[in-house]
Amino acid sequence: LFNLLKWSSKYQYLSPLVMDITGKDILSFALNKTKKPSDIINCAQNGIYLGHANPWNGLLLSTELVRKIGLPIKEYFIWGEEVEYQLRAAQITEIATCVDAIFYHPQERIVYKDKFCGVGFIEPEDLKRRAVFFCNQTNIFKKYNKTALVFFLLRYSFYYVLMKKLDIRNYVFFVKCYMSALLENRRIELVDNIQARLP
Repeated sequence: LFNLLKWSSKYQYLSPLVMDITGKDILSFALNKTKKPSDIINCAQNGIYLGHANPWNGLLLSTELVRKIGLPIKEYFIWGEEVEYQLRAAQITEIATCVDAIFYHPQERIVYKDKFCGVGFIEPEDLKRRAVFFCNQTNIFKKYNKTALVFFLLRYSFYYVLMKKLDIRNYVFFVKCYMSALLENRRIELVDNIQARLP
């Protein structure tokens, strides 16, 4: 905290390095597509790695920033609220990581079902959690990254149609989540209705 506070007058959104709680020399969550602390530390300037941060874990926010962008959107909890908040913050301020500040956390628990050319596919077993993930991702991409929105549709179409050999039931579930979030601009309240309409 002391090392974060040294930079509090310059950065409104500042994260520590989030390290594995077991003491391994590895980040708990990937930062700019790497889990190697040395990759981040070597690219930092004066102890600050600009443009990337791990939200929530040990994060230092300024009260001024919170006044400007508001609070996290509760409907995104527990899958995506931190990502949406960081993207919202990045629209008006510079996000950064202080490599001299360390926060210890267990390894991320996201399980990737399959990978293709290094691209992973998240597919929670629980249908409600899966719908929350698909709807929240669609809403976030729609608001902040239109290219990623299109790629998200193509990626999971490829996954269900080709990689999972015409898994029509789960593909229909994904498309309903995607289109409901895309067209109706609603979030978790869609989940029960989507589940009820499954073939």
